[in-house]
Amino acid sequence: PDWVIEPFLDRGDRMLIVAQPGAGKTVFMRQMACASAAGVNPFLLCEMKPVNTLTVDLENPEAILRRSAARLDRMARLSYLHDPDRGAVWHEPAGIDIRSRAGFDAFDAMVATTRPELVCVGPLYKMFRKLHGESDEEAALDVLARLDDLRGRHEFALVIEHHAPHGQELRPFGSSVLQRWPEFGPAFVIPSGGNRSRLTWSEWRGPREVRPWPREIVHGTADAWPWIALWDDGKRPETGPRQETF
Repeated sequence: PDWVIEPFLDRGDRMLIVAQPGAGKTVFMRQMACASAAGVNPFLLCEMKPVNTLTVDLENPEAILRRSAARLDRMARLSYLHDPDRGAVWHEPAGIDIRSRAGFDAFDAMVATTRPELVCVGPLYKMFRKLHGESDEEAALDVLARLDDLRGRHEFALVIEHHAPHGQELRPFGSSVLQRWPEFGPAFVIPSGGNRSRLTWSEWRGPREVRPWPREIVHGTADAWPWIALWDDGKRPETGPRQETF
């Protein structure tokens, strides 16, 4: 495998994370990018080969993004492999319509400039506009084809966050074509008591290949990474003798 994050994401993999609003999927996705750029495995929190990353935030106000990024940056700087030039952030809270020529070209140019091995972007619904009279299926097929074009030409792993519909059903909101697209479809499940500091790592679709995903992710302390992954006894994957960095 050509790992981007060993042994979780390979180059070219597509992951679509689904959770209810406010569950923490955006922060987890930012952690994936920031830690990986600093040479910290975002799941195992041990040393890994640093990779270039691009985070595309299409939703959060600048003040919220800056506060969240400050904590991640503080943790990333603890790694001796940290290099701020490896982690790029593109902030477009109004969204980007990659179905338009201008939007697609802007995304293509940003990827060509930053040369990421991992792209984390979301939410999905702010990446396109549906045309009048167009079905959800037609719109989704077009936007996914454009994402696959970018991914194929620039050879990055792609992680996208997407909202679940209202209620307890955890599946992507929108077209059923999304069910057939990614290699991996994690669903972050909030416990019945509503404790959002401890989420079950579930799946809204079966994976195309078995990977050692954690059992849960839990909030880290104020001086740690925001999310800490937990495994059942004996299930935590090993990637060789590496120094833990949290």
